[in-house]
Amino acid sequence: MNSLKLAAIGTAAMMADARIGVNPATRQFVDDEGRSVIFHGVNVVYKMDPYIPSTGEFDPANSLNDEDIINLKSWGMNFVRLGVMWEAVERTEGVYDHEYLKAVNALITKLGEAGIYTLVDMHQDVFARSICGEGFPDFYAKEAYGKHPACLNWLVDKKLEPYYEMLGFCKNMNSYGYRVDENGDYLIEDCQKAFFATYYSSPQSMQAFKALYDNKNGLQDKFVDYWDVTSAALANNPYVVGFDPLNEPFPGNPLQSPKNLYPGHADATLLAPMYERIFEKYMANNNDSVMWFEPHMFPDVLPNGGSGFVVPVGFEKPPGAEIGSRNHALNDHTYCCSLGFSVCADGEPSTEMADTCLAFHEKRIG
Repeated sequence: MNSLKLAAIGTAAMMADARIGVNPATRQFVDDEGRSVIFHGVNVVYKMDPYIPSTGEFDPANSLNDEDIINLKSWGMNFVRLGVMWEAVERTEGVYDHEYLKAVNALITKLGEAGIYTLVDMHQDVFARSICGEGFPDFYAKEAYGKHPACLNWLVDKKLEPYYEMLGFCKNMNSYGYRVDENGDYLIEDCQKAFFATYYSSPQSMQAFKALYDNKNGLQDKFVDYWDVTSAALANNPYVVGFDPLNEPFPGNPLQSPKNLYPGHADATLLAPMYERIFEKYMANNNDSVMWFEPHMFPDVLPNGGSGFVVPVGFEKPPGAEIGSRNHALNDHTYCCSLGFSVCADGEPSTEMADTCLAFHEKRIG
C-alpha cells in the first residue's frame, strides 16, 4: 500500500528528473527549464553505525522508509541533507566501504523519484566519537590529537588549569570521568551529560581540527581522498543537489593561533585552501557538481547585548572558482542560540523569543 501511495505522489509531484543547477545571474537554484527552485527540508543524519537511516519498519527517530517519504512530501518537503560521514566510508584505514555508498546512492535515488533532492553532508560534531562526537574516523582522530593534547602546551595548561576551569574552557576529555566502550570511546549516555558544544574547547578537539588544517600526518590529504571516493560514487546521481564539504567547522586551536579568533580570518586561511582541494575532486568526478561550502561557526557570530554581532564571512571568492561560479553556494547556518547561552538553556529558544530570533536571522542572512 505504501509503495502505491509513494508512486502516486511521485507522479503527481514535479519529479526531480534533471540536475538542479545554480544561475549566477539570479543567484538562485534553477531546474532544467530555468525555473527557480526553493528548497524546504530536513536534516537526515544517522550518527551511529550503520550511518544510514533504516528503511524497514517506521520509527519516528530512526527510519527513512516509504511512510517517512510520504510524510515529507505531504508536509511540503523537497530536500534532505543526508549525513555521509567519513567514519562511515572509511571504517578501516585505507579501505573504503563501497557497499555503504551503494546503499546511500539507492536511498538518494528513492528520495529523488519522489521529488526530494539530497545534499550530501560530511557531518561532524566535535570531530569524532573519541571526543564525544562523530564524523571523522577514530583512528585518524586519536592520531591527530595524540597522547598529550594541550590547549597551549602541557606545562602551561597545568598552571592555567584553575583559570580554565573557572571559564569552562580547555577541559581535557579524560577529566570528565566518563566510562568507555570496547573501542575506548566514551559512552554516549555519559557524553550527553554535558552540552555537546562544550567539548569543542577540549584540547583533543582543538588539536584535531588544527591537525586537519595543518595536514598533520597527511590528515587533510586523507580527507580529500574521502571526498574523491564519495563524490565519485554519488556525483552522477541527478538527485544530488550538492556536496557540503564539512559541517560547522571549528577554527583549529585559537589559543595557539589567536588570529583564528578574528572574524573571517580562519575562513580565508584554513578553510578556503582545503575547500579548493576538495572542489577539484568534485569537478573531476562531475563538472556539474555544486559545493555548498560553510564558514566557521565561531567567531563569525558572537553574542552582543542580545542583538548578535554579525560580520561577513572570510571567503573573498568561492573556493576554487571566481565570483559568479555556477558550482558554488554559500551554506551558512544561523542559530538564535548564538544570541547567548541563556537563549537555549532548555535546548531550543522559547516561543517568547520568536520576534527576536526572526530579527537576528534576517540580520545574519542579510
